[in-house]
Amino acid sequence: LPATLVPSLALKFIPIVELDEYFYNFDEWEYSIRFYLRYYGLLTCIEGGDTKEDLRFTPDEILHRRLFVYSLIWKS
Repeated sequence: LPATLVPSLALKFIPIVELDEYFYNFDEWEYSIRFYLRYYGLLTCIEGGDTKEDLRFTPDEILHRRLFVYSLIWKS
């Protein structure tokens, strides 16, 4: 990456899309949510598969990470 590139700018380029009332934009919404969760290392909180998470975080920290993920999804 160029030295002038700030990785956090990626969040400005792909905003969290508000889910349409009738789910017409589900694919776009899902992509934007997954992008944010991947960026912050939280995708495994809802998909599972990261057994290392149990070793890196206390049960309370895991709960707080999951609640944060759900709040991001709910907000959208």
